[in-house]
Amino acid sequence: MSASDAGTPGAEDPVPDEIRLRASPEARVVQEWAAAYAEIVNAGDGTQSAAKKVMTREGLERMRFYTQQDWGRYFPGPLPITVTKIGKPSGDGVTWVQACAWMRGWSQRSATDPQRDEREITPVRLGLKRKGDAWLVDGMSNGKAGTCAGVRVEGRAEEQAG
Repeated sequence: MSASDAGTPGAEDPVPDEIRLRASPEARVVQEWAAAYAEIVNAGDGTQSAAKKVMTREGLERMRFYTQQDWGRYFPGPLPITVTKIGKPSGDGVTWVQACAWMRGWSQRSATDPQRDEREITPVRLGLKRKGDAWLVDGMSNGKAGTCAGVRVEGRAEEQAG
């Protein structure tokens, strides 16, 4: 498709919206954050050093609450999360990203005990802020409004997660 075809009725976009969404800088930083989350939990790292390059200072403080809930557990890869929507920046500079996260049933009881809870995919919202050319995660909340029905959330070791 040439640039002149863009917006032309009947012209097909060769890149599906889902792929474009997942390739966005905002979605990429969410994936980096998910990997850092798992690294922090696995290491029991109270300093959250793995997330410092992808989070605001305030976001790191807020993240302590979430990671402490998982201390002692083992993540066989990044926290599985699929971005479903990226909002427009708000007046206070926060861009809200809606996603579906595999919150329960992903992590193991420990590195040596593969027992898992029942699988639960939960809608979440992540607040992102721009710092120069980079996006940083400023915090996360359960997105009680919303649904993950029909959203595929995959993990690197999904075949083990049953």
